[in-house]
Amino acid sequence: FPVTIAVAEDNLRDNLWPEISKWMQRSDIFSEKFKWTKSRIYAIDHPETWFLSARTFSKTADPEEQGRTLSGLHSEYLLYLIDESGDIPPAVLRSAEQGLGSCKFGKILQAGNTTSLDGMLYHAVATQRDRWTVIRISGDPDDPNRSSRVDIEWAKQQIADYGRDNPWVMAYVLGQFPPSSLD
Repeated sequence: FPVTIAVAEDNLRDNLWPEISKWMQRSDIFSEKFKWTKSRIYAIDHPETWFLSARTFSKTADPEEQGRTLSGLHSEYLLYLIDESGDIPPAVLRSAEQGLGSCKFGKILQAGNTTSLDGMLYHAVATQRDRWTVIRISGDPDDPNRSSRVDIEWAKQQIADYGRDNPWVMAYVLGQFPPSSLD
């Protein structure tokens, strides 16, 4: 079964979970086969064994407590969807990797901003890159493969105002890790 977490409960509830609902509504197959609720998406014909669970940890949880959010998941097939992983501690990644150790097929999909040199996204990209398929998304106006979701005029203005080497511009416009974590 799959599970999803985000950097904070409100991010999961207000951003990721509604986004998943929007994508489900765009697909006739998903609409026919799956049911969306506030905390779970499940297969209509197998609700007890095929579901996507929304898990959270408290904002005051230390990294080890956050890591335990994914502990204890055992299934033949696992999928971890982790949103805003740039600021989630590597302990969460270790917990997900532990779950993959006892399944037939499992994947970890993480997405986030390149804001922290201490988060699980940096850990995957910098120290485990050989184990990950990395897709860098950039809003760089000079990049022919730039994301159209980042307004090009806004991106140009941020670069003009702060410079390409500004840590905030590097993380939020260029999709690069800055030399140090952002506050």
